Amino acid sequence: LEVNASGLLAPALSVARSVALGAKSGIFDAEDPYFALGAAVTPEMQLAPSVRHLQVLGMDPERMVRVLPGRLHEPFASSEDRDPLIYALSMSACKDSADVMACFGLNTTDIELIPAQTEGADLAWIGPSFLRTGSQGEILDPAQWDSA
Repeated sequence: LEVNASGLLAPALSVARSVALGAKSGIFDAEDPYFALGAAVTPEMQLAPSVRHLQVLGMDPERMVRVLPGRLHEPFASSEDRDPLIYALSMSACKDSADVMACFGLNTTDIELIPAQTEGADLAWIGPSFLRTGSQGEILDPAQWDSA
């Protein structure tokens, strides 16, 4: 069995590179960093319907930012309705944790982030999980969960 892992992960890594490049170039220091984030990731998300959500820490010290495709891939939606949905979520549940990755709701016991300089990010494999929310942020029935 051979798996082209880099090919499968390419859309997600492309979005991660866009966020890393935006952070390093300072575009998120703009007056509206959430608009800047949307501008940075929308082209990549348009090309990759398999990217179902994006979560970013560090743009706001009090919040985690979550980006969902919303109606981005719906061909009959008007152009105004095809922007991704961007939410600023409270980090109060994980603010006291020494493990910042716990903010993502992941079991990060014994995880080690590996610097991936070509991707502009630190990466780790945590194994498969399930996406429990839909593309517009709605809670899904367990029968509709997608493998992530």
